[in-house]
Amino acid sequence: MKIIVCATILFFISGCSQNRVDDLFSLAQSRQSDLRLGVYITSHSVELLSTQAGRREALSLLRCNGITHIYLEVYRSGLVVPVPLLREVRDFFQKNSIEVTGGIATVPGGDFGVRQSGRLDWFNWQNEKTQRDLKKVMRDVAPIFDTFIVDDFLCTADTS
Repeated sequence: MKIIVCATILFFISGCSQNRVDDLFSLAQSRQSDLRLGVYITSHSVELLSTQAGRREALSLLRCNGITHIYLEVYRSGLVVPVPLLREVRDFFQKNSIEVTGGIATVPGGDFGVRQSGRLDWFNWQNEKTQRDLKKVMRDVAPIFDTFIVDDFLCTADTS
């Protein structure tokens, strides 16, 4: 049985000793059919991976925790991650034996999409602007990822 555990990138604030990194990561790679750990990296956290230092630190923390899979979020709350940064981050982690999947949090923000008229912060899915904005993001990032996960904000209470 395969289990994929997703957590937020905030685990990166914890450290680990260097001598444990290779052993746990190698063990995690060899036992992926038993248990596979992954983290969901929000779009705001993807921006922290724009530097080599940020990517190296993240890789170190992934490896020392036995994490072999990441989900890179491309959009959340009005923040669209630039395509070149997504490619750069994806390529870096893939070259370092980390599986990479795309992800999106479908919540409005800024001038992106149209908020529903209900009390929660969800999209009005019937509004053409919402559809147009999401379509553009998805078309831009589709060539980058073979697999994609939609965060659980794919809902609405709008009655328009």
